Amino acid sequence: MTIEQIIPRGEENALTGLELAQISGLPLRQVTRQIEMARKNGAPIAANSSGGYFVATTGAEMRNYLRLLNHRVRSYHVTLSAIKETIERMEGQLALEGGDLGGKGEAERE
Repeated sequence: MTIEQIIPRGEENALTGLELAQISGLPLRQVTRQIEMARKNGAPIAANSSGGYFVATTGAEMRNYLRLLNHRVRSYHVTLSAIKETIERMEGQLALEGGDLGGKGEAERE
């Protein structure tokens, strides 16, 4: 039995990854990998904001999932930008102090 055969149809029947792992007997990581592979192969497996997986039965369900993914991507972009700014600040501060980010601790730099 494949993960696609276990995932229920329709958002109202969504199951969490943990529930799918219990039903399938697979580790959660394997469940999520199989879901991702099935999606890449064109399976209309969607998820909701509560962490439930389901086979989308309408275009509206897939559009809702697409909106959720777009929101996540935007959130990741904001985080990536903040991390880049932090690195620039850290490198600028270290340059002022005469240090670098080469992985050396204080004791090794002295």
